[in-house]
Amino acid sequence: MAVISLNVLGHHLTNRTFRVIGEPERLVPELDLFLVLAGAEIIRRIWQRQRLAAALLVLACFIPAWGYLIFPWRHIRRTSEAAHRLEYQIPDWVAKNRPGARTFAMGTVRFWWNGWFNEAQIGGGSEQGLINFDLMKVFWTLVLGNEPRAAILWLQATGNDLVVMNDSTSALPIQDYQFPHRFRGALPVVFDDGKGNWIHEVPRRWRSLARVVRLAEVQPLLPARDGEDVERLAPYVKALEQGPDSPAPTRWLNPRTLHIDATVEAGQALAVLVSHDPSWWARAGGREFPVERDALGQVRILAPPGAHQIELYWETPRENQIGRVLFAVAVLVFAWLCWRGRRR
Repeated sequence: MAVISLNVLGHHLTNRTFRVIGEPERLVPELDLFLVLAGAEIIRRIWQRQRLAAALLVLACFIPAWGYLIFPWRHIRRTSEAAHRLEYQIPDWVAKNRPGARTFAMGTVRFWWNGWFNEAQIGGGSEQGLINFDLMKVFWTLVLGNEPRAAILWLQATGNDLVVMNDSTSALPIQDYQFPHRFRGALPVVFDDGKGNWIHEVPRRWRSLARVVRLAEVQPLLPARDGEDVERLAPYVKALEQGPDSPAPTRWLNPRTLHIDATVEAGQALAVLVSHDPSWWARAGGREFPVERDALGQVRILAPPGAHQIELYWETPRENQIGRVLFAVAVLVFAWLCWRGRRR
């Protein structure tokens, strides 16, 4: 109950940026969690008075799951390999034909995108702890919208090279798209299995996640009001795709560090299609460069004129470090209390 109270109060008082046990909205209502905690408290009190009754009650809780506990493998269909699954076939095609491409995918393909291949995607299994809520506008537009232009602008603005589509004829167990054929005629099809699954390619100037942009064009831009705000999305994408003719190739050195090769002139900056976080830092040649949040919640690096090999790296925040120390202290206190209770 204390955890639920802390989660609710923190979520309310910090404008929904407080996270303790995942996404708070997924715990509303928290009936199942409340019942588990209440049941544990009832068993604890019974244990204090009658341990045998408490032990029998705990054993009784496992009766409904007895069959699974004794023969768990009967509930799993064994297979020698996963090549017959679309969740494997579609990422496999991307890994072989468009390696390194950032892809937008939904349904079970989205959940298993990184199960076999190390390919990039927007989102993933869930968006718990999301810090850039503009990405939810991307999901809303792609999944529920019908007009293709805004969706294409979002795909370009967030650095997507491909978008995986499927309709009701697909063998996939989940079809999320309300209008799956919206991009037919608007985007080229680079893969189609003829069974309700296909991939569109998104037109982008370069596949890199960085662009050299003109500050005079990007600084006045405003955040998108909703998923269909073409008026504000169009100039953002124009600044990315029609900016200075100066490629800025990128590559991930590790999950925390993005390497960028860029040549910047006066009045220019680097737009990096990665969600902004206060813990992102940029450095090159022993110098630190300012990192800003742009109109769509992504990174902008204010690099001085010249050719740079920049490392955009994420440094563990101090609050995370303090949290780790507190966790270690809590574990030690818990162990001490258990030892003390055992002695008594």
